Amino acid sequence: MQNPFSLSLESQLDSDEKLVKFLRPSRIAYFFHYVFVAVLFVVSIVLLIFGSTGTGGVYALYSLERWAGWILLALSLFFLARIEYRIFSRMYGITTERLLYNRGIFSVHLQSANYQYLTDIDMDQTFWDKIVECGNLYISTAGNEDYDFRYRKIRDPVGIKKIINDLQDEDRIKKGAAAPPIEKQPKTLSRKQARKQSSMAS
Repeated sequence: MQNPFSLSLESQLDSDEKLVKFLRPSRIAYFFHYVFVAVLFVVSIVLLIFGSTGTGGVYALYSLERWAGWILLALSLFFLARIEYRIFSRMYGITTERLLYNRGIFSVHLQSANYQYLTDIDMDQTFWDKIVECGNLYISTAGNEDYDFRYRKIRDPVGIKKIINDLQDEDRIKKGAAAPPIEKQPKTLSRKQARKQSSMAS
């Protein structure tokens, strides 16, 4: 089944261009972020439940707990929305002609680079990334010292890097085969060589 989120990238392709791989940050790479959000949510619920049972002289204490519960609940929802935004706002595409990077949910900010301009592909993995087979790819192009593309928290970065390298090799071969052959110019003899050749012929 076709990924519906890849359609926004496919609409940016040329007529003879095909999408080889569609990527976005993986949720498993944000596992500890989700654990942190879950802890905040549970603590907020506990504070709200116990804070709602306060009576008498300890009511002020429970009132403070309820405020703390609401604050922690708001923070947990904020961090959850932030994680989901990071995942849904970043779309990475590998096509037969170039690399694509689109950032934004309601707006479109598209970057692209043809394979002939790629210079370096670096990979970065934390200990957890190695366990869950996730990581970051940093890709730079000719003329820029900084990285132009950052494919963050993607699944199987080693395999993705291999795909990019293979497509880069194919593009290099295709561009080389499409180049017009260089015609050899007739060699011009010097005056001394021409005189020597005519004397040998006579």
